[in-house]
Amino acid sequence: MLYLDEPAPGLDRLGVEPGRPAVLVFCPGACPLPQLTDAQVTRSTDPELAQQYALRNAAGRVGPGYALVDASGRLRYRTFDPRLALHEPEIQTLVAGLP
Repeated sequence: MLYLDEPAPGLDRLGVEPGRPAVLVFCPGACPLPQLTDAQVTRSTDPELAQQYALRNAAGRVGPGYALVDASGRLRYRTFDPRLALHEPEIQTLVAGLP
């Protein structure tokens, strides 16, 4: 169950194409991205955006983690995940559940 339903902040700053689901990866530097077939994947190291997605930790570090945005631009899920590239099947399952 995807529990969030709020406008996703800063999609224009992330280069997200409207009308397609997106996985927004937040990490402190170069990190491997999941390879997904049903969603666009983008990465950000921006601390301000990470804060807006609640993916900046108490020490101020960005992620690592990701957020799922549905095709209408609504934030549906977010989580810290230090090994997100290894969790592609799980992330793909979540993407498949997007409205």
